[in-house]
Amino acid sequence: MAETRTHTPILFWLRSLFVAIVLGSAGFFLGSLWDSGVLSQIRFNTGYLLLAGLLLTLHNYWMGFLSRNIVDYSARVPFHDFLMVNFISHLGRYIPGKVWMIIAKVSLLKRYGHSKSWLVLASAAEIALAWVSALFVFGVLVGLDPPVASGPSVILSARICLGAGLALFMGLFWAKSVWKVSIRLFSGYTRYIDPDSPPPSFPYSGSTLPLIFVGMMATWLIQGFAFGCIAMAVNTQLEWSPFLIAIYPAAWAMGFVAFVVPSGLGVREGFIVLGLSILMPATMAIVIALAARVVSTFVELLINLFYVKPFLTMKTVETG
Repeated sequence: MAETRTHTPILFWLRSLFVAIVLGSAGFFLGSLWDSGVLSQIRFNTGYLLLAGLLLTLHNYWMGFLSRNIVDYSARVPFHDFLMVNFISHLGRYIPGKVWMIIAKVSLLKRYGHSKSWLVLASAAEIALAWVSALFVFGVLVGLDPPVASGPSVILSARICLGAGLALFMGLFWAKSVWKVSIRLFSGYTRYIDPDSPPPSFPYSGSTLPLIFVGMMATWLIQGFAFGCIAMAVNTQLEWSPFLIAIYPAAWAMGFVAFVVPSGLGVREGFIVLGLSILMPATMAIVIALAARVVSTFVELLINLFYVKPFLTMKTVETG
């Protein structure tokens, strides 16, 4: 125990230093592109911002519905309770490591009769589906209408995302076989997570996961339109294009794999700036990236406000 206490502060400071380096590098990169003269061109459109907020709210609730069909396939959890757990646990993304999001969901849902091993595997599968479907949407939209000034690297990235998404979508029809192989490969981990429960069986019908994948593509399109509204609210001269809608799902995916950075902070914005710089001055792209962060975080926190009271009530009843 003494050794653990000795090393924990060291690990904490190393992680904090790494996060500071990442955020500092992102800030330096964005600052190097800044041009104060472009700020005079910015005129915020309130109508587009409100529409973006509504679309982001729809995205969050639709993603919660899809999450329930993956994690709580047998509908053991009342829908309102599952949404509460889903939204509250997603706040774990703001803690470096991302794993806290899964830990929170597992600890809150296991009381409804699901085994810990099932919740961990299902939550991991949900994240994988969301991540690949976001990149797939990017690949499809950029493939439909590649921006003129994008260059070969953007086109190649879109083709890779498109190919990976198609491969996963086709593979979902054989997901039961993949599940059995995965259970055998990771049987040691499932026994370690939940030694008192047998390995979870595959609970879905043949078309369930492909339909969920399509549903996730739809919700990324909704979020892409929301980002487009934010961009149009800042840059009123901007025109709609598939590439504009594709930027945010890909930026979310890149930010999510930055595990040590809270909610992809800095990484997501850097990717947005790189994408938007093809369409506009970099300073305008920076303002849009920051506005997207503020609006999306505000919507997420506003949604959670509706669930804080019932969540605290539930915790009080349990501890009492």
